[in-house]
Amino acid sequence: MADSAPKRPPHSIRSAIRPAASHAPIDAPVAVFTFVGAWLVSQILASVVVAVLGGGEAASETSIGVLAIALVAGWSAILAGMWVASDRAGSGHPTDDYGISFAPVDALGLGIGALSQLVLVKVVYLPLEEIWPNTFTDDRLQENA
Repeated sequence: MADSAPKRPPHSIRSAIRPAASHAPIDAPVAVFTFVGAWLVSQILASVVVAVLGGGEAASETSIGVLAIALVAGWSAILAGMWVASDRAGSGHPTDDYGISFAPVDALGLGIGALSQLVLVKVVYLPLEEIWPNTFTDDRLQENA
């Protein structure tokens, strides 16, 4: 029995829930292996950076600069893993394989995110401050976890 439903053209609207119509995506085993491998490498790189550049005995003694360099090293490993997976199992173009694109309207998300941090987080904390006033004092909020 033939499928009588008419074929619809792919949508031109960007959406994370609609798969790309151009080529087959990177398969799940490659994606999982790449993620786990890149994550392990990123953890090792970050640990080496902290050890070499002088992380303190306690986490609170490690400087912000060292932590920033460790983060850059770690994320570099993750991005390198994505690039390798795209090159070996995808189209070789990470922007196509991962659906990476940017439009000027996307910049609104930066403003919305900043506004959320400044306003909505405070609104969420208001009832909690009423329930546990000693937990949300300025001195307690400045302490490391």
